[in-house]
Amino acid sequence: METKTCSKCGEVRPVTDFKLNKRSRSGRRTECGPCLASKRKQEMTSPLVKVMVPCYAGCKSTVQVEIEPGTKPPRKICSYCQEWGSPDWLFSRRPKREDNHAQQES
Repeated sequence: METKTCSKCGEVRPVTDFKLNKRSRSGRRTECGPCLASKRKQEMTSPLVKVMVPCYAGCKSTVQVEIEPGTKPPRKICSYCQEWGSPDWLFSRRPKREDNHAQQES
């Protein structure tokens, strides 16, 4: 019988204790069934709610935040704006074509 080590608890279990996963190389999940069940139970009883908040720096991306129900979401900056600064060039508007021709004639 084949065995596999759980990535969560570290126990060596039979392969049949691991749920199927088509995307993995082995065809099975890395967590055993009992660990997966406890993880899902903890997620279900967690008081936090996942909310998507717009980036505070002004770009059009969103940031996922976990908050308690009924509270106001915090202001967050996306990872791009945090690393590179606010992308002002994305939102600068080009002058209209008519304005370009008017400036060239003057």
